[in-house]
Amino acid sequence: MQDQPPPNEPRVMLDAEIEIRPGQNVPVLAQPSTQRLIVLNSTALNQAELGQTITVHLPDHEPFQVVLESIDRSSLIVRYNLIEP
Repeated sequence: MQDQPPPNEPRVMLDAEIEIRPGQNVPVLAQPSTQRLIVLNSTALNQAELGQTITVHLPDHEPFQVVLESIDRSSLIVRYNLIEP
């Protein structure tokens, strides 16, 4: 049996928003396939905490809630886990 490389699945970045606090929406680039967000506002990222629940608003999707798993403040990248309904 021959080794095969993993499938080449596109890693699409979507324009989105996260709601860090009620009424405080922040623009992000979302990559749902890897559960990553690139936060486009460093001040807002400094207000985020590990374990915090936030709401993600993707275009053409219903908003969904996630829990922040890791925050890399120097690269503005957040990893999250989905909250199962």
